[in-house]
Amino acid sequence: MDHLLFDASFVYLNQSIHTKKELLTALGTQMEASRCATSGYTQALLEREKDHPTGIPFQPTGVAIPHSNEAFIVKSKISLVTLRRPIHYEQMGTTNVFIPVSIIFLLGIKNDQAARKTVLTLLEKIQDHHFLSTIRSFSSPYEASRYLNKHVQNL
Repeated sequence: MDHLLFDASFVYLNQSIHTKKELLTALGTQMEASRCATSGYTQALLEREKDHPTGIPFQPTGVAIPHSNEAFIVKSKISLVTLRRPIHYEQMGTTNVFIPVSIIFLLGIKNDQAARKTVLTLLEKIQDHHFLSTIRSFSSPYEASRYLNKHVQNL
């Protein structure tokens, strides 16, 4: 990939969002509006999350890594959202098991191989309590995107 996956304009810190649908709709709409994804991405994202939820229980907070089919992606980006208060999010690999989630990484990656590598790196990093605490501590989208590009994208 020849550009940064994490961009400050796709980082939303300390947000007040109340539901998974509200979260995914806002993120999907932003991907479409910025022309990083084609029309229909938001709906595909909502449908995929309904069938294959991506909430992962960790301490001190759960993390979600929603994504959709790469066919909708025009330009690869990863959005980060941290929430003031956790939302109920369905746990990965389950039906009807909800966990509190307050860190969300929306993956919008065009290349499947790159997506898998990034997901594996994220899954490794989010198991580190220090990494999650650092993510929660940011007050600047620029700082957060710089940190994530260095530690997740390995730039």
